[in-house]
Amino acid sequence: MEFNWIQMWSSMSPLAKGVAVVLIIMGLMSLSVFIERSIVIYRHRKSSKVFLNEVAPLLANPHFSDALAITDKYSTSYAAKVMIKGIKDYQVDKDPKKVSNKLERYYESLSHEMRRGLTVLSTVASTAPFVGLLGTVIGIVSAFRGIAQAGSGGLAAVSAGIAEALVETALGLFVAIPAVIMFYYLSVKIDKEEITVRSIGGELVEKMEEDIEIRKPAH
Repeated sequence: MEFNWIQMWSSMSPLAKGVAVVLIIMGLMSLSVFIERSIVIYRHRKSSKVFLNEVAPLLANPHFSDALAITDKYSTSYAAKVMIKGIKDYQVDKDPKKVSNKLERYYESLSHEMRRGLTVLSTVASTAPFVGLLGTVIGIVSAFRGIAQAGSGGLAAVSAGIAEALVETALGLFVAIPAVIMFYYLSVKIDKEEITVRSIGGELVEKMEEDIEIRKPAH
């Protein structure tokens, strides 16, 4: 007996169809997270590059107030967010060490923001094979039910259940494998962005220390 996808779907039990739908939803969720995070990271890198080129001359002297004034138009840049946080804290505390400590805590919140949604990818990657395995078990049960109904173990009696089991297994892997790849791809990209952000914050604190030295009264 030959099967096409429509016949296979119509022959599946409601429970097996439910498992397949869950896997499809999981796949769409992981894909949407990947696309959204990729766009965010791309915009950040593009915006940060332009922002740093514009703000670099203002920090060379340094002119923190002027640097702060141009950051509003770079809302998609994590570098600009660090700059805003650091300069505003410096204007209040006038202490580079305190600013550095506050930036360390701010890096953690930025890291959570950058990694938003990655738990979805990791969850899909780790659970999709098991959801597919559940569908496989359901398919095998259907195969045995076919044997019981036919009263024999011929191919016709078990083919629908076996096909159902294999489709569920393949679907689980088809969802899980890309999710693993997307998770590690985004993790590497975000790790690089975190290093860049911390480097920018460190350079900003160094400029603040230079500013303190310049402002010290001569003896």
